[in-house]
Amino acid sequence: MKAEYRRPVFIPFPKENPYSLAKAALGKKLYFDPRLSAMSAQSCASCHTPGFGWGDGLALGVGRGMTKLDRRSPTIINSAWGARFMWDGRAQNLEQQVLLRSNPPAK
Repeated sequence: MKAEYRRPVFIPFPKENPYSLAKAALGKKLYFDPRLSAMSAQSCASCHTPGFGWGDGLALGVGRGMTKLDRRSPTIINSAWGARFMWDGRAQNLEQQVLLRSNPPAK
């Protein structure tokens, strides 16, 4: 049973977007930069904070304009192995997820 829960040997980077030190450094800068948000007020790390297990420690997340959301901010731990992203599953990979808004599409 222990073998089933062993840490993976490698991170599954997409073949069309392989890992590089330069990309990792850029990704870290972008992750913590609030200027990328609609109002230049929140970074990815605002809701997925290293100090809170890559979540935000709140009962409900906070969105644009500091409005309370209907859901928690999930941890991003093990995201490299995810199959669907965003709360409604509309992103099929991390690259697509980063291009989408964090709020669900209007009905």
